[in-house]
Amino acid sequence: LGVVDPHQTEPATKMATTKRTTRSKTPTAARTAPEVDELLARARHPLEKDLQRLRRVMASADPSIREEVKWSSVSFRNEHDFFATVNLRSTDAVQLILHTGVKKKATAVSGVQVDDPGGLIEKWAAKDRCVVTLGRGAALKKNEAAFSKLIKEWLRFVKSA
Repeated sequence: LGVVDPHQTEPATKMATTKRTTRSKTPTAARTAPEVDELLARARHPLEKDLQRLRRVMASADPSIREEVKWSSVSFRNEHDFFATVNLRSTDAVQLILHTGVKKKATAVSGVQVDDPGGLIEKWAAKDRCVVTLGRGAALKKNEAAFSKLIKEWLRFVKSA
């Protein structure tokens, strides 16, 4: 241990300093992407606060989920493939397309069977692709738990080709 001089303005030993970095606006910054922040900032989307909430819900649904910009939108993937893409054209409610990845898989023929007790699936676009509408504001908040369960079930079908 060193002796501390009360009149000394500099510490007796220099400690390592860490560089402060800019983090994503969401609390799960380790799995969020700065390019998604940039896309949403440029878009000035009327549902930006709701889209930020969606990002938090997605990140907390499963530890394997991370986000990227794909197809000019906010897209989510796990270690195998992409599985959800935000429909940024929707301005009255947060809406996503759930799918099983970039390339066609066996689920295109066999289909995806998931429970949807919250009634979030608006329509099936194909056997392995559906439109999910979550609402906005209070409606979105009310649908969070059901959506998180739906995502956990959906991930069972998102595997490598």
